[in-house]
Amino acid sequence: MKNILYTVICLLLFGLITRCDSIHESPDENGINPTLVSVNLDYFFKDTDIGIHTHSKKSGLATPNFFNTHLLRYTVEIYTGNSASPLHRYVYTSEQLKNGEIVLNLNLQAAKYTVLTWVDYVDKTEKCDLHYDTNCLKNLRVKTPYNGNYHTKDAFAAKHVLDLTSYGNNFFTEINNTIELERALSSFMIVATDMKEYVDEKNSMAITNCLPEKVEFDYHPSLLVEYDISGENSCVFSDQESFNGDISDHTDESCVIAYDYVLMNEETSNIEVSFNIYDSNNEIINRVKNLKIPLKRNACTMVYLSCLIPKDGQGGIGIDDAFDDEIEIIIP
Repeated sequence: MKNILYTVICLLLFGLITRCDSIHESPDENGINPTLVSVNLDYFFKDTDIGIHTHSKKSGLATPNFFNTHLLRYTVEIYTGNSASPLHRYVYTSEQLKNGEIVLNLNLQAAKYTVLTWVDYVDKTEKCDLHYDTNCLKNLRVKTPYNGNYHTKDAFAAKHVLDLTSYGNNFFTEINNTIELERALSSFMIVATDMKEYVDEKNSMAITNCLPEKVEFDYHPSLLVEYDISGENSCVFSDQESFNGDISDHTDESCVIAYDYVLMNEETSNIEVSFNIYDSNNEIINRVKNLKIPLKRNACTMVYLSCLIPKDGQGGIGIDDAFDDEIEIIIP
Protein backbone atom coordinates (compact mmCIF):
# COMPACT_ATOMS: atom_id res chain seq x y z
CA MET A 1 0.00 0.00 0.00
CA LYS A 2 1.45 3.36 -1.05
CA ASN A 3 0.89 6.12 1.47
CA ILE A 4 -0.19 9.48 0.04
CA LEU A 5 -1.28 12.29 2.32
CA TYR A 6 -3.05 15.27 0.85
CA THR A 7 -3.23 18.24 3.17
CA VAL A 8 -5.14 21.29 2.03
CA ILE A 9 -3.95 24.26 4.01
CA CYS A 10 -5.33 27.80 3.97
CA LEU A 11 -2.41 29.93 2.79
CA LEU A 12 -0.52 32.29 5.27
CA LEU A 13 0.00 36.06 4.58
CA PHE A 14 3.56 37.05 3.82
CA GLY A 15 5.61 40.20 3.33
CA LEU A 16 6.36 43.32 5.31
CA ILE A 17 3.98 46.23 4.94
CA THR A 18 4.37 49.91 4.11
CA ARG A 19 2.05 52.67 3.02
CA CYS A 20 1.70 53.25 -0.75
CA ASP A 21 0.62 56.45 -2.44
CA SER A 22 -2.81 56.88 -3.93
CA ILE A 23 -3.43 56.86 -7.67
CA HIS A 24 -5.24 59.94 -8.89
CA GLU A 25 -6.84 60.76 -12.22
CA SER A 26 -7.47 64.41 -13.01
CA PRO A 27 -10.98 64.86 -14.42
CA ASP A 28 -10.30 67.71 -16.81
CA GLU A 29 -7.20 69.54 -17.96
CA ASN A 30 -9.15 72.83 -17.96
CA GLY A 31 -10.71 72.51 -14.52
CA ILE A 32 -13.06 70.43 -12.41
CA ASN A 33 -16.34 69.33 -13.95
CA PRO A 34 -18.81 69.53 -11.03
CA THR A 35 -20.99 66.74 -12.45
CA LEU A 36 -18.19 64.18 -12.31
CA VAL A 37 -18.30 61.77 -9.40
CA SER A 38 -15.11 61.52 -7.39
CA VAL A 39 -14.65 57.84 -6.53
CA ASN A 40 -12.12 56.45 -4.09
CA LEU A 41 -11.52 52.72 -4.54
CA ASP A 42 -9.90 51.12 -1.49
CA TYR A 43 -8.30 47.70 -2.08
CA PHE A 44 -8.49 44.96 0.53
CA PHE A 45 -7.17 41.41 0.31
CA LYS A 46 -9.94 39.01 1.27
CA ASP A 47 -7.51 36.10 1.19
CA THR A 48 -5.09 37.14 3.89
CA ASP A 49 -3.19 33.84 4.05
CA ILE A 50 -0.35 32.70 1.88
CA GLY A 51 1.42 29.39 2.49
CA ILE A 52 4.66 28.64 4.26
CA HIS A 53 7.55 26.96 2.50
CA THR A 54 8.26 24.16 4.94
CA HIS A 55 7.19 20.62 4.32
CA SER A 56 7.06 18.77 7.61
CA LYS A 57 3.72 16.97 7.65
CA LYS A 58 0.72 19.17 8.45
CA SER A 59 3.02 22.18 9.00
CA GLY A 60 1.92 24.19 5.98
CA LEU A 61 3.68 25.80 3.07
CA ALA A 62 5.48 29.13 3.67
CA THR A 63 6.08 31.58 0.84
CA PRO A 64 9.40 33.47 0.84
CA ASN A 65 9.56 37.25 1.04
CA PHE A 66 10.13 38.45 -2.54
CA PHE A 67 10.23 42.19 -2.00
CA ASN A 68 14.02 42.47 -2.29
CA THR A 69 13.77 41.39 -5.93
CA HIS A 70 10.11 41.83 -6.91
CA LEU A 71 7.26 44.31 -6.78
CA LEU A 72 3.54 43.80 -6.31
CA ARG A 73 1.76 45.10 -9.43
CA TYR A 74 -1.85 46.32 -9.59
CA THR A 75 -3.46 46.32 -13.04
CA VAL A 76 -6.87 48.03 -13.10
CA GLU A 77 -9.25 48.27 -16.07
CA ILE A 78 -12.57 50.13 -16.09
CA TYR A 79 -15.26 49.11 -18.59
CA THR A 80 -18.65 50.47 -19.60
CA GLY A 81 -21.40 48.19 -20.91
CA ASN A 82 -20.14 45.19 -22.87
CA SER A 83 -17.12 46.97 -24.28
CA ALA A 84 -14.18 44.75 -25.19
CA SER A 85 -11.70 47.56 -24.48
CA PRO A 86 -11.36 49.43 -21.20
CA LEU A 87 -12.35 53.07 -20.82
CA HIS A 88 -9.43 53.52 -18.40
CA ARG A 89 -6.43 51.37 -17.55
CA TYR A 90 -4.00 51.87 -14.67
CA VAL A 91 -0.84 49.99 -13.71
CA TYR A 92 0.71 50.62 -10.33
CA THR A 93 3.49 48.86 -8.39
CA SER A 94 4.14 48.62 -4.69
CA GLU A 95 7.02 47.30 -2.60
CA GLN A 96 4.66 45.99 0.05
CA LEU A 97 1.30 44.34 0.53
CA LYS A 98 -1.29 45.59 3.00
CA ASN A 99 -5.04 45.97 3.19
CA GLY A 100 -6.24 49.50 2.52
CA GLU A 101 -2.86 50.78 1.38
CA ILE A 102 -3.80 51.19 -2.30
CA VAL A 103 -6.38 53.89 -3.06
CA LEU A 104 -7.40 54.56 -6.65
CA ASN A 105 -9.02 57.99 -7.08
CA LEU A 106 -11.19 58.42 -10.19
CA ASN A 107 -13.44 61.15 -11.55
CA LEU A 108 -16.17 59.53 -13.64
CA GLN A 109 -19.42 60.39 -15.35
CA ALA A 110 -22.57 59.26 -13.53
CA ALA A 111 -22.87 55.90 -15.29
CA LYS A 112 -22.44 52.19 -14.58
CA TYR A 113 -18.97 50.67 -14.75
CA THR A 114 -17.21 47.34 -14.24
CA VAL A 115 -13.83 47.54 -12.53
CA LEU A 116 -11.47 44.61 -13.15
CA THR A 117 -8.32 44.28 -11.05
CA TRP A 118 -5.39 41.87 -11.25
CA VAL A 119 -2.55 41.85 -8.71
CA ASP A 120 0.62 39.85 -9.39
CA TYR A 121 4.40 39.98 -9.03
CA VAL A 122 6.87 41.58 -11.43
CA ASP A 123 10.63 41.82 -11.45
CA LYS A 124 11.80 44.92 -9.61
CA THR A 125 14.08 46.08 -12.43
CA GLU A 126 11.97 45.32 -15.52
CA LYS A 127 8.38 45.66 -14.14
CA CYS A 128 6.95 43.80 -17.15
CA ASP A 129 4.77 40.68 -17.30
CA LEU A 130 6.50 37.87 -15.42
CA HIS A 131 4.18 34.84 -15.35
CA TYR A 132 0.94 36.23 -16.84
CA ASP A 133 0.05 38.10 -20.00
CA THR A 134 -2.00 41.05 -18.66
CA ASN A 135 -2.45 42.98 -21.89
CA CYS A 136 -6.23 42.62 -21.41
CA LEU A 137 -7.87 41.44 -18.20
CA LYS A 138 -10.74 39.97 -20.22
CA ASN A 139 -8.23 37.62 -21.82
CA LEU A 140 -5.69 37.08 -19.08
CA ARG A 141 -3.31 34.23 -19.96
CA VAL A 142 -0.46 32.25 -18.44
CA LYS A 143 2.71 33.12 -20.34
CA THR A 144 4.54 30.60 -22.48
CA PRO A 145 6.76 28.70 -22.11
CA TYR A 146 5.01 27.42 -18.98
CA ASN A 147 6.90 27.81 -15.68
CA GLY A 148 6.50 25.89 -12.44
CA ASN A 149 8.34 25.94 -9.10
CA TYR A 150 7.89 29.72 -8.71
CA HIS A 151 6.18 31.22 -5.68
CA THR A 152 5.99 34.52 -7.57
CA LYS A 153 3.10 33.03 -9.58
CA ASP A 154 0.76 33.90 -6.71
CA ALA A 155 -1.91 36.40 -7.83
CA PHE A 156 -5.20 38.07 -6.85
CA ALA A 157 -8.22 39.28 -8.81
CA ALA A 158 -11.47 41.20 -8.40
CA LYS A 159 -14.55 42.18 -10.39
CA HIS A 160 -16.41 45.16 -8.98
CA VAL A 161 -19.60 46.76 -10.31
CA LEU A 162 -19.60 50.52 -9.81
CA ASP A 163 -23.05 52.07 -10.33
CA LEU A 164 -22.98 55.88 -10.30
CA THR A 165 -26.27 56.49 -12.12
CA SER A 166 -28.03 57.79 -9.01
CA TYR A 167 -25.58 60.71 -8.79
CA GLY A 168 -26.50 62.16 -12.20
CA ASN A 169 -28.12 65.32 -10.81
CA ASN A 170 -25.56 65.96 -8.08
CA PHE A 171 -22.59 68.31 -7.99
CA PHE A 172 -19.16 67.65 -6.44
CA THR A 173 -20.11 64.17 -5.26
CA GLU A 174 -17.44 62.05 -3.59
CA ILE A 175 -17.96 58.41 -2.65
CA ASN A 176 -15.85 55.57 -1.26
CA ASN A 177 -15.96 51.97 -2.48
CA THR A 178 -14.11 48.95 -1.17
CA ILE A 179 -12.86 46.28 -3.57
CA GLU A 180 -12.08 42.84 -2.17
CA LEU A 181 -9.25 41.00 -3.90
CA GLU A 182 -9.46 37.21 -3.88
CA ARG A 183 -6.69 34.79 -4.67
CA ALA A 184 -7.19 33.71 -8.28
CA LEU A 185 -5.62 30.29 -7.92
CA SER A 186 -4.73 27.32 -5.79
CA SER A 187 -1.34 25.77 -5.17
CA PHE A 188 0.14 22.36 -4.49
CA MET A 189 3.45 20.92 -3.33
CA ILE A 190 4.64 17.35 -3.84
CA VAL A 191 6.97 16.05 -1.12
CA ALA A 192 8.89 12.77 -1.33
CA THR A 193 8.89 11.16 2.11
CA ASP A 194 11.28 8.24 1.49
CA MET A 195 14.57 10.14 1.25
CA LYS A 196 16.19 8.18 4.09
CA GLU A 197 15.26 4.82 2.56
CA TYR A 198 16.49 6.00 -0.83
CA VAL A 199 19.88 7.19 0.51
CA ASP A 200 20.33 4.03 2.60
CA GLU A 201 19.65 1.87 -0.44
CA LYS A 202 22.17 3.77 -2.57
CA ASN A 203 24.80 3.65 0.21
CA SER A 204 24.38 -0.11 0.50
CA MET A 205 25.18 -0.31 -3.21
CA ALA A 206 28.21 2.03 -2.79
CA ILE A 207 26.56 4.59 -5.08
CA THR A 208 27.34 8.23 -4.23
CA ASN A 209 26.41 11.68 -5.57
CA CYS A 210 22.93 10.51 -6.48
CA LEU A 211 20.58 12.84 -4.61
CA PRO A 212 17.31 13.74 -6.39
CA GLU A 213 18.06 16.88 -8.39
CA LYS A 214 15.77 17.44 -11.40
CA VAL A 215 12.13 16.86 -12.29
CA GLU A 216 10.28 16.76 -15.61
CA PHE A 217 6.65 17.63 -14.88
CA ASP A 218 3.59 17.18 -17.13
CA TYR A 219 -0.05 18.21 -16.73
CA HIS A 220 -2.79 16.15 -18.36
CA PRO A 221 -5.33 16.07 -19.75
CA SER A 222 -5.95 19.84 -19.38
CA LEU A 223 -4.94 22.89 -17.39
CA LEU A 224 -6.61 26.30 -17.18
CA VAL A 225 -4.33 28.80 -18.95
CA GLU A 226 -6.66 31.69 -19.92
CA TYR A 227 -9.70 33.26 -18.34
CA ASP A 228 -11.74 36.42 -18.21
CA ILE A 229 -11.88 38.17 -14.83
CA SER A 230 -15.26 39.65 -15.82
CA GLY A 231 -16.68 36.17 -16.50
CA GLU A 232 -18.01 37.21 -19.92
CA ASN A 233 -15.78 34.95 -22.01
CA SER A 234 -15.15 31.20 -21.88
CA CYS A 235 -12.05 29.82 -20.19
CA VAL A 236 -9.28 28.26 -22.26
CA PHE A 237 -7.65 24.96 -21.26
CA SER A 238 -4.39 23.48 -22.54
CA ASP A 239 -3.46 19.80 -22.94
CA GLN A 240 0.25 20.40 -23.47
CA GLU A 241 1.64 22.22 -20.43
CA SER A 242 4.85 21.00 -18.80
CA PHE A 243 7.94 22.32 -17.04
CA ASN A 244 11.38 21.27 -15.84
CA GLY A 245 12.46 22.19 -12.34
CA ASP A 246 14.97 21.70 -9.55
CA ILE A 247 14.17 19.39 -6.65
CA SER A 248 14.63 21.40 -3.47
CA ASP A 249 14.58 21.46 0.33
CA HIS A 250 16.50 18.21 0.84
CA THR A 251 16.45 16.88 4.39
CA ASP A 252 17.37 13.52 5.88
CA GLU A 253 13.74 12.46 5.57
CA SER A 254 12.26 14.22 2.53
CA CYS A 255 12.60 16.63 -0.39
CA VAL A 256 10.27 18.83 -2.44
CA ILE A 257 9.76 17.28 -5.88
CA ALA A 258 7.70 20.12 -7.38
CA TYR A 259 5.18 22.86 -6.61
CA ASP A 260 3.03 25.20 -8.63
CA TYR A 261 0.22 27.77 -8.61
CA VAL A 262 -2.77 26.93 -10.80
CA LEU A 263 -5.46 29.33 -12.07
CA MET A 264 -8.94 28.47 -10.78
CA ASN A 265 -12.29 29.37 -12.31
CA GLU A 266 -14.14 27.26 -9.74
CA GLU A 267 -13.94 26.90 -5.97
CA THR A 268 -12.58 23.34 -6.23
CA SER A 269 -11.08 21.30 -9.02
CA ASN A 270 -8.79 18.35 -9.74
CA ILE A 271 -5.66 18.03 -11.82
CA GLU A 272 -3.74 15.00 -13.01
CA VAL A 273 0.05 15.04 -13.33
CA SER A 274 2.97 12.80 -14.22
CA PHE A 275 6.64 13.42 -13.51
CA ASN A 276 10.12 11.93 -13.92
CA ILE A 277 12.70 12.26 -11.16
CA TYR A 278 16.43 12.46 -11.99
CA ASP A 279 19.51 12.36 -9.78
CA SER A 280 22.60 14.58 -9.88
CA ASN A 281 24.11 12.28 -12.50
CA ASN A 282 21.05 12.79 -14.71
CA GLU A 283 20.05 9.16 -14.15
CA ILE A 284 16.35 8.36 -13.88
CA ILE A 285 15.24 7.60 -10.30
CA ASN A 286 11.55 7.03 -10.84
CA ARG A 287 8.56 7.81 -13.03
CA VAL A 288 5.26 8.73 -11.42
CA LYS A 289 2.20 8.55 -13.67
CA ASN A 290 -1.36 9.86 -13.41
CA LEU A 291 -1.21 11.31 -9.92
CA LYS A 292 -4.54 13.00 -9.15
CA ILE A 293 -4.39 16.12 -6.98
CA PRO A 294 -7.50 17.83 -5.53
CA LEU A 295 -7.31 21.63 -5.51
CA LYS A 296 -9.17 24.35 -3.63
CA ARG A 297 -9.01 28.06 -4.37
CA ASN A 298 -6.90 29.99 -1.86
CA ALA A 299 -5.49 26.77 -0.44
CA CYS A 300 -2.38 24.66 -0.82
CA THR A 301 -2.64 20.91 -1.32
CA MET A 302 0.33 19.19 0.30
CA VAL A 303 1.02 15.82 -1.34
CA TYR A 304 3.19 13.44 0.67
CA LEU A 305 4.22 10.21 -1.02
CA SER A 306 6.98 7.64 -1.30
CA CYS A 307 8.27 8.06 -4.82
CA LEU A 308 12.07 7.78 -4.77
CA ILE A 309 12.22 3.98 -4.54
CA PRO A 310 10.50 2.11 -7.42
CA LYS A 311 7.85 -0.38 -6.34
CA ASP A 312 8.00 -4.12 -6.97
CA GLY A 313 6.39 -5.48 -10.10
CA GLN A 314 6.76 -2.28 -12.07
CA GLY A 315 9.87 -3.09 -14.09
CA GLY A 316 12.06 -1.24 -11.61
CA ILE A 317 10.58 2.20 -12.32
CA GLY A 318 7.19 3.75 -11.65
CA ILE A 319 4.18 4.11 -9.39
CA ASP A 320 0.95 2.33 -10.22
CA ASP A 321 -1.57 4.46 -12.10
CA ALA A 322 -4.34 3.45 -9.68
CA PHE A 323 -3.86 5.13 -6.30
CA ASP A 324 -5.91 3.38 -3.63
CA ASP A 325 -4.13 4.75 -0.58
CA GLU A 326 -5.63 6.66 2.28
CA ILE A 327 -6.36 10.30 1.39
CA GLU A 328 -6.85 12.72 4.24
CA ILE A 329 -7.95 16.28 3.52
CA ILE A 330 -7.67 18.73 6.39
CA ILE A 331 -9.19 22.21 6.15
CA PRO A 332 -8.50 24.19 9.32
